[in-house]
Amino acid sequence: MMRYAIVAAVLLGTLACLAGCEKSGFHDWKWHQKLTVVVDTPNGPKTGSSVVAVTLKIGPKWAGLGDSAGSAKRTLKGEAVVIEVQPGKYLFALLKGYNASTAIETFGIGKKPGGLTHDEYYDRLDAFERSRQTITLPTDKYPLLVSFRDLSNPMSVVAAGPVSFKGLDFPTVAAPRDLSGMFGSGYSVKSITLSIVDDEITRGVIGPILPWLDEYRDKLFDGNTIHTIKATDRLANSLGAGSFRTGS
Repeated sequence: MMRYAIVAAVLLGTLACLAGCEKSGFHDWKWHQKLTVVVDTPNGPKTGSSVVAVTLKIGPKWAGLGDSAGSAKRTLKGEAVVIEVQPGKYLFALLKGYNASTAIETFGIGKKPGGLTHDEYYDRLDAFERSRQTITLPTDKYPLLVSFRDLSNPMSVVAAGPVSFKGLDFPTVAAPRDLSGMFGSGYSVKSITLSIVDDEITRGVIGPILPWLDEYRDKLFDGNTIHTIKATDRLANSLGAGSFRTGS
């Protein structure tokens, strides 16, 4: 009997905490977003997509991460988009930098605009979380697009277009639509769309293509354990397993 009383007390305490979280300034939103990449090839378009789960948590400023609406934490679970554009040749649209910010900025939510109260901003996020919509990404919101000259060699990773680095920041690509340097003439990105969906998270696609990926959970593709501006291959030094697959 005592055991049941303890369990009941724990459940009641948990419910009370959940009910009081918003009153204490803690809020969270969860959604699934689908990235769809269409590539033009000499043999017609090739399409690939992947669904990831996103969580956005915002709390009061004293919680510690400093956001215009309080403190914010973003998490993502899922896999990169993969397209076999040629037999045995793949394009990957990476997860790096692709999180809650990608969606809320692209769909026009962004940070809390001036003139809105926190509650009004949270109402916008509530409506966004419930929405089911699709938008075409502008090129400056594209994820990093990469391929491998040799699928068995992580050091053979190459990016679409010229890559530039600023300090230890993640690389940016000047011409993400052009894939001719990877696959030859006639290959380019036709479109990338982002959708808020009810679909299940994509799992199990990356593993068979990159069976060595889990070896790079705690190190980067060039074998280093840290990012460094002295790396011989800055792209390989910026990528690890988490760029292709994250979450359980």
